[in-house]
This record gives sequence, structure tokens and C-alpha cells, in this order.
Amino acid sequence: MQLAGAILQWRRQLQPGRTVRRFRRLLHPSERTASIFVYHRIAEPAIDPWGLAVSPGQFREQLLWLKAHADPVPLEAIVLARSPHDLPERPVAITFDDGYADVLFNALPVLEELKLPATVFLTAGYVDLPGEVWSDELAWRILLLQGDMMRLARSCGFSPPSLRASSGSSSWYAWESPADLRQWLYSALCTQLVGSSPARQNLVVEEARKWTEGDPPAAPARFLTSGEAQRLASSPWIEIGAHTVTHPALANLTPAEQSFEIAESREMLVRLTRREVRSFAFPYGKKHHFNSTSVQAVRDAGYRCSCVNYGRPVSRNTSRWMLPRYQILNWGAQRLAWEMRRWSQE
Repeated sequence: MQLAGAILQWRRQLQPGRTVRRFRRLLHPSERTASIFVYHRIAEPAIDPWGLAVSPGQFREQLLWLKAHADPVPLEAIVLARSPHDLPERPVAITFDDGYADVLFNALPVLEELKLPATVFLTAGYVDLPGEVWSDELAWRILLLQGDMMRLARSCGFSPPSLRASSGSSSWYAWESPADLRQWLYSALCTQLVGSSPARQNLVVEEARKWTEGDPPAAPARFLTSGEAQRLASSPWIEIGAHTVTHPALANLTPAEQSFEIAESREMLVRLTRREVRSFAFPYGKKHHFNSTSVQAVRDAGYRCSCVNYGRPVSRNTSRWMLPRYQILNWGAQRLAWEMRRWSQE
């Protein structure tokens, strides 16, 4: 069943005009909950400190397991459901954030082959981006290349602790404690730059280029072009959602700036894809990255729901403006099954 048909099936079970305000009747906690997954990249990058990439092989294995042991549904099916009877027994929605090109080339063929729906939240201003975003370029420059990390740290205004200067840190995750100067510096810069302006982010990238040397990875973390975004949106298995214009931490912006990022991203994507854009995902997505002003701006912009990035089940008490999602790492099917069992017991 294609995405449009799947959504129609769920809508037929609902009373017209009453779907949105009935969302809080979604599920009874003792009976059933839904899960929403968030992916970012389907690739095998040389460096992945935020665990954003799942290899194409692992992704296919995960989806095969989901199709056999769970009930993948469109995100909209979860949003519109008003009772346990409106959803299958083990509902799971698949989403992607940011709009990396490998979602089109590595994820879409698997989704279409297995006939599984997904929502892709595009950062509108990243479409046709000529290079990488600051966090991706800093990752390989700081964690992989040769360079004077102490000079780079000081040029960025840091006084680093006494840590060894390793030759490279390719397997470290940024949520782990830093064990060397490279890891410490990358973690410190990301903490600072998430809430900074694009001008500050670009300035730090320029500093990193001064103090590092070597070749970039063979396959850069590039984003979709306009044509590729249109191809992705044309798939009957894909819903396009919005993820702001420039991917800021919304809580650091003024109300007017938040409204622009949220409403303009929707308008840009509607013009680009000629599709409805009903869903939104908060950039970064932790509780301190957005606020009540952000939520109200999403509602005012005409979206139907919005997603965050901390994991918990969707129950009848879940607000459709803060739908939680589980970040999926580069796991095999058995590890995914184990994680899902653990989540269900929390």
C-alpha cells in the first residue's frame, strides 16, 4: 500500500473535523503505545561523532526486521489516531532529519522495495548547499586531520586542559567523555556553536582550515539539491516535513526570528516540492533547544504536529506538538530488537 493509500485508510476510521482535537485520546498506556524512529544519514562516513549514520546494510536489516516484527505506519497515522483501535498492535513511524543526499540514494530504494512509509524533515536552507555544514566539516578536520590543535583551541578562545594530543579519533562519540585534546576541542566547539550565529560558525570553520592540513573524506556529507529533493518528494512512500530554514537552536532566537524559521521553511518546501508540508521537527530537538514560543510558532504556521529528539513512547498523554523519537544508531537487527524491548519497559 502506498503512503497516500495508507493515510487514507487511517483517515476513513476517523470522524471528519475531530481528528486533531481528539489526539489526546490516542492510546491507553496499559494497552498500547507507538514509537517514532529518527534517522539522519544512511551512509558509512569516515567519522561520525554524533552517531548520525546507519550503514546501508544495517538499515536494510533493520527495516526487514521492522516489517516482520512491528507495524510500520505513516507518521500521520499516529498523529490522527484517537483510540487504540485506530492503529495496529505495534505501530512504528520512520522519520529522517536534515535532508542529506544519501537518504535519496541509500534509504529510499529500501523503503520503496519494502513498501514502508517515511517522513523526511528537510532543512530548507540546506537544499543546494554547496559544501558541508559546520559540524560535519569540523568533525573530520579536528578528529582526523593533522594539525596544531592547541593553536586552534586558543584561536577560538579556549584554554584547553592538559590532555594528550592523539593522532586521530575516528571511533569516539561526542556524548562520551573526551579522552584527548581533539575530542575535548570538538565537544567544546559544538557546545558553543549550536547556539551561535551562522557567522560565528563559519568563522570557526575558517580557523580550523588554517590549523589543519590533509585531504577531506572521499564522500563528503552533502545535502540534497533542488532536483533531488523533488525526486524524493515524488515518491508515494515519502512525506516531506520542515526542519527550519537554517537549523538554529530556536530557543536562542527572538520570537520574530523563530516565526520566520518555522513558517518560511514550510513555504520554501511547498514551493520546491509542490506537496503539502504538515509536519515539523525541532532542530537538535532536546528540551533546551526550543521553548513555548517555538511550539506556538509551529501551531501558528499551520503544521499538524512537531517532533522532538528524546526517546520515549507515544501515549495518549503525548502532545502532538512534542512527539518524542528514538534515535536509531548503526545497529544490527538483533540489537534493534533488544533496544525496542528495553524502551517498552521504561
